[in-house]
Amino acid sequence: MNIKKISVLLSLLVTVLFSACEQDNMGPVYGEGGLTFSASSLGAITIAPTDPTFTVDLFRGDSAGELSGTLSINVYQTATQNGQTVQVPMSGATVTDYSFAAGENIATVTVDMSETGLAIGATATVEVSFDATLASVGGSNTVDANVTMDYTWVSLGTGTFADNYFFSDPVDVEIFEAAEVPGLYQIAEPWGGYIDNPSLWDPSVSAMIGTSEPGAYFQFQVQDDGSVVYNAYTTGLVDKEMGEDLVLYHPLLFGLPADNNRKLSETEISIAPMYYMETSGYAYNATTYLGVVLITLPTAE
Repeated sequence: MNIKKISVLLSLLVTVLFSACEQDNMGPVYGEGGLTFSASSLGAITIAPTDPTFTVDLFRGDSAGELSGTLSINVYQTATQNGQTVQVPMSGATVTDYSFAAGENIATVTVDMSETGLAIGATATVEVSFDATLASVGGSNTVDANVTMDYTWVSLGTGTFADNYFFSDPVDVEIFEAAEVPGLYQIAEPWGGYIDNPSLWDPSVSAMIGTSEPGAYFQFQVQDDGSVVYNAYTTGLVDKEMGEDLVLYHPLLFGLPADNNRKLSETEISIAPMYYMETSGYAYNATTYLGVVLITLPTAE
């Protein structure tokens, strides 16, 4: 195939072993309950409709006796109103009570987002807290997390991914399908098999194409009529002359025919993209070829 360039417009949790303070080795000084979360923020967390929950660990300094109590939860999304960022409360989230058995320093609670109505692709901020009078000195009585709802991705097994525009051999990939939307698939870093294997590169391609960091997941959907759609995706390939990443774009975004983006058989899917460079506006136009990228789904066992 001739290649022609054209111009077109759960955070890491650190477990701390609590002990009494020593004169020569001072540790935290605990309040009445000596409780603390591991950190003030858990960062980004992803949940799925089939299991819209996540857990949070709570620590205490004095493990003598049993200890239990309740937690408060606050959930909100951010929105822009009249040019200002505002917090929009969400109801329906719950958090279980905490309970330490005698001798235990760690209690795990569960946050349940199933009744919040959080849409797939949307993110909410979740804050969980306990009575501040029970917190250890220097400890955190509140923890927050940015929680995103995603599809339930089910592994179909190992298939193949072939970029026939720049390469000649396919690579093995694990392919996932969304349980909520049959026909919606994703592959983790599909060009990674090429990036990690220089033996698959022809010298003529190596002379003009380099590598960078690929996007995490390439998602594509086979629609009822057999056509295939997908969002922009950073391939991890770089045009050396322009010094730019090649970003995969669907032809319809350029007003071009998309007939070559379709399901060919029960297991074969054709992608015919525009490899676009967003800064310069240059691209490799692969939209007119069938099977430029050929994805083979795993066969049912």
